[in-house]
Amino acid sequence: MQIKTAVTGLCGADTLLPMSDVFKKYLSAGGVTLFAKLFAMVGTFAEIYFLNILLGKEGYGEFFYAFTIIMVIGIVIGGPMRSLILYRLSNTKDILKSGFMRSAFGLSIVFGGIAFAIVTMIGWRTWIIALASLAAFEMLRVTLCAGLQAMQRIPTMTFFNTLIPYAFRIIMLCALTALGWNEVTDIAGGYMIAFALPVFIIAARYKILPSLSLKPFLSSDFSYGAKTILTQLVHQNARYVDVIVIGSIGMMAATAEYGVALKFATVLLLGKQMVAGLITPRMTHRDITHEYTIARFFEMSVALGGIIGFAVIGSYLLPFFGDYVAVETLFFLVAASMIPKVMTGCSAEFLYMKGHAGWVLVTSVITLMITVSAALYLVPKYGATGSGLTAFISGFTASFILAYAAYQSEKFHVMNKIDAITGFIMIALCLPVGLGVISILYGGVAMAGIYTAYLILNRKYFYQILELARIR
Repeated sequence: MQIKTAVTGLCGADTLLPMSDVFKKYLSAGGVTLFAKLFAMVGTFAEIYFLNILLGKEGYGEFFYAFTIIMVIGIVIGGPMRSLILYRLSNTKDILKSGFMRSAFGLSIVFGGIAFAIVTMIGWRTWIIALASLAAFEMLRVTLCAGLQAMQRIPTMTFFNTLIPYAFRIIMLCALTALGWNEVTDIAGGYMIAFALPVFIIAARYKILPSLSLKPFLSSDFSYGAKTILTQLVHQNARYVDVIVIGSIGMMAATAEYGVALKFATVLLLGKQMVAGLITPRMTHRDITHEYTIARFFEMSVALGGIIGFAVIGSYLLPFFGDYVAVETLFFLVAASMIPKVMTGCSAEFLYMKGHAGWVLVTSVITLMITVSAALYLVPKYGATGSGLTAFISGFTASFILAYAAYQSEKFHVMNKIDAITGFIMIALCLPVGLGVISILYGGVAMAGIYTAYLILNRKYFYQILELARIR
């Protein structure tokens, strides 16, 4: 059954576009992805709970700071590998055994070893030394799962990318709490195994042998690869600079508060994370306007619903994790930084898959400069609130430069008028609530009204997704 619907582009005319059979297939696998993301959300909350029991508030702040640095090291290399694999191998058979994949696997091992050696030699604090080995496994996991994604094995990728690591981390933290083991080496060792497990299972399951050959990279796409690596280096530093600044000045209690707010707000990107894995391999095709629009509607619905949900239950939920009263309002500042990301959809992935890594690099450089300046001024002065404002400035800047880039390079509208108006109104409500100018009650009621109007105006997409579920 072919389903058609009207799609309105920003400042463009209505068109009637069919939904591809490939995208229907991806949506049929979406149930597995949604379950995995929900499981990861529960796992995130469980981690906050157990780590606060084991370490206390300031200990959790130190852990969050150290863990963030390690993730930056891992993603800086793993992210470009993922982009290159999706860009070059999305139509290749037996991707996981290709020369490019084997080289990416081997180079990830080398870079991970170098990162561990550097961190150990410079003698950073115990947390960072103990967690440094995670960088290597993070690179390998991202690389191998990108191969599975390019092969369109979404459920398999989700299983190894999300379910196994989170399940083991929850089991590990439960065991450590029951045994009363709260040494940093115990916790870091458990995390290392949780990160390493899916890597070794994937490599053994698909018989992947690492290679150190650079030949697959020295091709006509080498310049694209270089831009991608440089872009990730800049982008990840821009993404985490607020955490790094607040942690580096020793405000561990404020770091913990900001970390908890960030973890809760990350749930707002649940829809974006889900559809990104489904739609990214489709972006090499000529016309994905319709699919992109449905994906963005799903992202917006999840994010805005999550903000309203926190406004209702946040004050009852936070006491379970410790003394985090400040997070009740801080959450809305961080949420304001997430809204531009869902308003513009998967714009960075779109530019990558269309071969415009240069645009993403320019965006990342501009965002990094603005974010660093804002963080150095706001964080020492306002603590966790300063980090929240920095996150908003960073998210707003990056999202709308990427939206402009998508239009300039491909004449592609990443959002429509309804999404834009709704998003800006929600930002205008979240910021004063986060700063304490408006109460959560009044702000939440206004947000609920806007959200209801958004769903009504976009009901055609809602009905289409329901029909797809029925067809499946």
